[in-house]
Amino acid sequence: MNTVLFTDDFYPNIGGIADVLLNIYKQFQEQDETLYVFNPYIKGKNLFNTLTIDNLNLKRFGYLIRKKEFYKYILLSFWSVLRDKKIPFLQKIRLLLYLFIKPKTLLFVINNIIKLYPVLKNIKFDLVISGNSGRILPFSFIISRIFKKKLITIAYGLDFLVNSSLSFKTYYFHNTDKIILITHKTKEIIRKMYHLDDDKLEVIRVGIDITSLEVKETKSELRKEFNISNDDFIILSVGRHVPRKDFQLVLRALKKLNGLKIKYYLIGEGEETTNLKQLTKDLNLEKQVVFLGLCDIETRNKYYKMSDLFIMPSITKNNDIEGFGIVFLEANYFKVPVIGTRTGGISEAIINRKTGFLIEQNDIDDLVERIIYFYVNETERKKMGEDGYNRVIKDFKWENIINFYTNLFLEMKDNREIL
Repeated sequence: MNTVLFTDDFYPNIGGIADVLLNIYKQFQEQDETLYVFNPYIKGKNLFNTLTIDNLNLKRFGYLIRKKEFYKYILLSFWSVLRDKKIPFLQKIRLLLYLFIKPKTLLFVINNIIKLYPVLKNIKFDLVISGNSGRILPFSFIISRIFKKKLITIAYGLDFLVNSSLSFKTYYFHNTDKIILITHKTKEIIRKMYHLDDDKLEVIRVGIDITSLEVKETKSELRKEFNISNDDFIILSVGRHVPRKDFQLVLRALKKLNGLKIKYYLIGEGEETTNLKQLTKDLNLEKQVVFLGLCDIETRNKYYKMSDLFIMPSITKNNDIEGFGIVFLEANYFKVPVIGTRTGGISEAIINRKTGFLIEQNDIDDLVERIIYFYVNETERKKMGEDGYNRVIKDFKWENIINFYTNLFLEMKDNREIL
């Protein structure tokens, strides 16, 4: 089986989507099946960095509409939808109207079809995968119609949460053959939002690449290497500094914990970094809080291993939710218990009171209470860390999870109908 996957978010990007797709690609290299990944960034074995995500401004638009190829591929794209007997006529119109009311998406689709169509003609593929359900989905849909192949899309959270009565994107979901969700929570959300049949939806959990997390040094050796006292209680957060992660809540909680020997390390950067640093200064926490910025994987893993507690108190904000939270599993792998919030898919990343604690969003008093619990209960802290590690090894290794993807892909290929 040969499968093509299109994504505008891939390595070296950092984040959940890029991590999931990179691991799917890596695991497929060990399989008998072939996965071709079209992305904007890197090329290699079965990797094509030919997908264009450049901002298509008026100048680029003017250039494209002067090319005969532009009209050729617009006609090809539209005809591929109109000829599909499986799609009701009104839905065909709405699928195409979506592109006209989203001119940047239309240009993104046609510009990439112009580039990739000649390449795809020379690849004998059986299935099309959309790496997320954002703007890459309409492009992947058109490709699947042109080449008369079934389409699977992966949906995470933000890529499908933005919806309105004026949007025709719902018809792309209705005419996708299978939608993969990473949690049961996001499955229920998308099912209700877009009125989808349950048999169109498939939950496949994400995994972690164990081989990328190995650290040889002991916790004590690492603390000596980084000049951190063994008496310090280390709290770690890893993630982009965006409002949804709500790291400011951890800083405010620390202010309430004056007198405890706590050090808080943050790995990551983003739009909120300046505000977080200013809040640290305003709360007089400079001696307790260290901003590490973007770290390489080796350094990040070392901080995981030498930590006592991991926290990411995400909130639902402006239709943006935490789809899962792979960082909770990474921390658990290093036998570090975790604290997260009851939002999005986090409740499936953490088993409350077994691998860590779930708290309510914005609940600073609950967060303070849980930090104190771990601070004073070393035995329970180690037990939760051990339980988290055992769960990761049992349920979240990519080499096991990839079988769910390959089985689904093979099932879709075998059930392929001629359009």
